[in-house]
Amino acid sequence: MGNRVAFTTPSFAWFFALVVLVHFALPQRARWIWLLAASLFFYGYAEPLFLVQILAATGVSFWFAQKIEAAPDKPAKQKLLWPALALLVGNLVLFKYTPMFNETLRGLFGLAHVEYPVPELRWLLPLGISFYTFQLISYLVDVFRGQKAERQFGIFALYVAFFPKLIAGPIERAKNLLPQLHARPGFNYAQAIEAMQLILWGLVQKAVIADRIAPFVNSVYDNPEAASGVQIAFATLLYAFQIYADFAGYTNIALGIALLFGYRLTQNFARPYFAVSIQDFWKRWHISLSSWLTDYVYTR
Repeated sequence: MGNRVAFTTPSFAWFFALVVLVHFALPQRARWIWLLAASLFFYGYAEPLFLVQILAATGVSFWFAQKIEAAPDKPAKQKLLWPALALLVGNLVLFKYTPMFNETLRGLFGLAHVEYPVPELRWLLPLGISFYTFQLISYLVDVFRGQKAERQFGIFALYVAFFPKLIAGPIERAKNLLPQLHARPGFNYAQAIEAMQLILWGLVQKAVIADRIAPFVNSVYDNPEAASGVQIAFATLLYAFQIYADFAGYTNIALGIALLFGYRLTQNFARPYFAVSIQDFWKRWHISLSSWLTDYVYTR
């Protein structure tokens, strides 16, 4: 189902062209509403039931944020924060990680004869659930730490569902994207040129580099017994370039699309293979996730 909303498909190109044309034809004050409608359509196009899931997560987080902000002291705020986080994390685990949990149970307890020790919702894996869940968690924690909660539900829903970054990130912080959504920027020629360059470079990375490397790598990894040592080593080397070009290319397309509308998303890659250490590598690779882990998991 994810292929139906991939940035490299003809259907997305038509969708994107329509969104851009209507967006700039509308009065500036109405453009965010159009982007929200387009984002929800984009997400629901893969599976309409996904809309129920993401809107429920958005609504619950919006409500909890108001309550956390209004709570009189830190203990009262914590009593609201923990159940909110439990709901978000529980939702993510239920939909995404029960297959891995099942495989672990089957291996540990010899349940190979049992197909699903824990019921799974394999047919209902919402696209991008990790990205928007992490985004909502960071928002709630930031409100707990003193950031103002968003008062306008529509703007908040657009912050969560904004289609360029919805499927593969980057993980946007509220303090970066929400002010931009409220500013409602107009067309900027210089930004539009930069945006098209990002989109074109992203397409080259994804469709020309990653997708051309993938058949050889897959053929070797699918049948390693038939491959020579040189082929396996070469496939391993190529895989490093494939995974980077695939992920970074998709991210560059997302950054370019958002910038065309006037919104600057977080840079997610910074030449990671030029890193001088493992620590430096993780500062350059999937930057939004690395910084998210630092700020919301390792730092209390």
